[in-house]
Amino acid sequence: MGDVVTLVSQLKALDRYEDVIKAIEEVMPSFKQGSDEDRTLRSLKADALNHLNRVDESLAELDAVLKQDGSTSGNNKTPFSPGLYFARGHAHMMKGENDIALKDFEEALSKFPTLDQRATAHFHIGCIMAKLGRAAEALTHFNSSIDHDKRDPQKYMARARFHINNGQFPHAMQDLNSAERLLDPAMDSSLLGDVLSFRSFIHLQMGDPSNATKDIDAYHKLVEEHTEARTQQSETEPAFLRASVLFPLGKPEQALNELNWLIDTFPREISLHFRVLRSEVLAYGLRRHADSLLDCDVALSLLRVDMPQINVDALATDTDHQRVQDVARVLGTRAFCLNVLGRHAECVADSKVLIDTLLHLPSVLQSPRFFILRDFAYATITKALDMMGSVQESVLYNREMIEQSYVRDLVRWGLMDHDMFAEALSRLDEAATSLSSQHKDVINNKSNNKNPTSTSTSTSSNSNANEEEFVLSLLYEVLISRSLVHQARGHPDLAMKDLVEASRIPGLPLPLRLANLDAQLRIATPANAQDILQAGMGVLEKDDHRRSVLQATVHALEGKYNEAADEARSALETADKKEDINDAIRSDLLLMRAWYLLKCDQISESAKIFSEFLVIDGRDHPDMLRLKAKWAAYLHSKGLLDIVKVEHCFIMSLDSPALRQDPELFVLWAITCASSSVQKYKLNGGRLLEVLEQNWRETEDDQHKVLHRAVTEAQAGNFDRSRELLATIYSPLEVPTFTISN
Repeated sequence: MGDVVTLVSQLKALDRYEDVIKAIEEVMPSFKQGSDEDRTLRSLKADALNHLNRVDESLAELDAVLKQDGSTSGNNKTPFSPGLYFARGHAHMMKGENDIALKDFEEALSKFPTLDQRATAHFHIGCIMAKLGRAAEALTHFNSSIDHDKRDPQKYMARARFHINNGQFPHAMQDLNSAERLLDPAMDSSLLGDVLSFRSFIHLQMGDPSNATKDIDAYHKLVEEHTEARTQQSETEPAFLRASVLFPLGKPEQALNELNWLIDTFPREISLHFRVLRSEVLAYGLRRHADSLLDCDVALSLLRVDMPQINVDALATDTDHQRVQDVARVLGTRAFCLNVLGRHAECVADSKVLIDTLLHLPSVLQSPRFFILRDFAYATITKALDMMGSVQESVLYNREMIEQSYVRDLVRWGLMDHDMFAEALSRLDEAATSLSSQHKDVINNKSNNKNPTSTSTSTSSNSNANEEEFVLSLLYEVLISRSLVHQARGHPDLAMKDLVEASRIPGLPLPLRLANLDAQLRIATPANAQDILQAGMGVLEKDDHRRSVLQATVHALEGKYNEAADEARSALETADKKEDINDAIRSDLLLMRAWYLLKCDQISESAKIFSEFLVIDGRDHPDMLRLKAKWAAYLHSKGLLDIVKVEHCFIMSLDSPALRQDPELFVLWAITCASSSVQKYKLNGGRLLEVLEQNWRETEDDQHKVLHRAVTEAQAGNFDRSRELLATIYSPLEVPTFTISN
């Protein structure tokens, strides 16, 4: 028996699993069925079958062994190894039988004697819990897995995947960084490639395209140095994520290369998600619409969707939510391509199916991504109907679209997926062109109906007026949405062009005009500041304090801070004459005046206004709390603000859940205290600096290295140098953009 086990071990080391099975089957007849030797051989055979993906045969062997309970049968059989339950659980998991696998893994967990074994069981249970949607339990097991074995980068990777799927990107980033520290690039290049791929995806989701690009570039450098980083079976998900990152970064060709590799490497049966994304890259990134259609058709066949006989009711009530999402994405891309290729009737058919499906989705799928997709489906179908001459039906869909529109708020709130930006821009362009064309048609209809004596003509004129108002309101929404997408993609000049065009739409109510001016001010430059000023002066009444706010903001854009401070004072004086002025408006005006005084070096006067601002401002938004603390610390460093007022600002900030662990504020407060002439604060600052110095003494993180240097400089009494070091890693004192909407 020992010789057989040794031979099997040697063959396994050479990955010769077929030979393992032959060797076992040759000696099995020599042992009595059900004996310890028979059970051991069956277990080894099951393991080999599993490696060959012959899962059903592996399960049959394991079931045969586990039916004989060696711990209770009364003979001399050895009790079962927990590893048998674990092996059977793994086989069931490979078949997708997660509920059955879970029972076996839990049985193994209850019997495993060592921490390493229990860590592995916790890891697999966490993976199954995540698949079953039991997120809280999954996280508990992932945490236990890492608590039992902190040396395994795979466990950190698994928890990172869990956090990504649940939108917890900062936690995922921490786990990926922990995994990276455990990896040797020469020995673990494949896993390191995974870390870089996942991390680039997270950077993009967190609005950091610069670091996303750095990680993607680091991945490509890794592949050049270690080709095995690109050829592993586990490369599927990271390659897909890289494509998802490269596309919105404006690199569709590189994204296409990743997707082509995936589709060429893996069987057609598992290529669904690769083809869904490739169809979007081809359609929206490379304008290869005919090629995109081919991928759409393959994807629909893999999704078991037969166009045009698709059953919309069945699709909208399908419990396979991932399938519904995939069908919706493919139909949206397919309709877009059909329309561009001039196949308008087919485009209308696809769009109708898509709209009907998206309008009846269960609440679990009512996500921002699909609200946006629904908007674009409306834009596509109206364009196609226009091209077919079906104007009346187009107007009906336009009206429905404005009622269902979510795009502008979603983009503004930052909820839109980054990989939707390219698609959003393409479809918004289509919508803007279509609506501008419709507006011209309405104007032409009005000019053809000018007979005031005709009742029918009068009715027609009213109808045309209503239709014009509707089309213009929809055009305004589209232009604002497109400007926000341009801003998100780093094109302020194109965003400003859309905002200006939107501001020229006739009949806009005052709140929309003011909101538009605010949007322009956020991305304004000295070159276009005067144009914005003239537009605003034409909107606001002469006694409106917002005229002075606008004038002050424009002066600040031009670097004329003395004039800006004077206009801010005028705004305060005008506002104080009104009976309905509230603390929120007044505190904003005080903050504006204090800021402009600071910028033109009238620091003493700025400190007085800032103190008045602190008395009436009660906002607890993290950005405002951070601003108050940093500004208070700055004024105290100039001897212009009492330490007690500074302390109040820092207490409010560090009590906020969002700022409770903020290292910048901790160091800044320690420096402020240590530099104080009040002995109590000086001693407290010294103690806090000592604690911070110990915490960061052996840090490897670049940011914490700078923080450590800032702390040691403060301990040496070099407070100005300490503040300079902080300024190298944190943004300088900034004030939010002042608005004229309120």
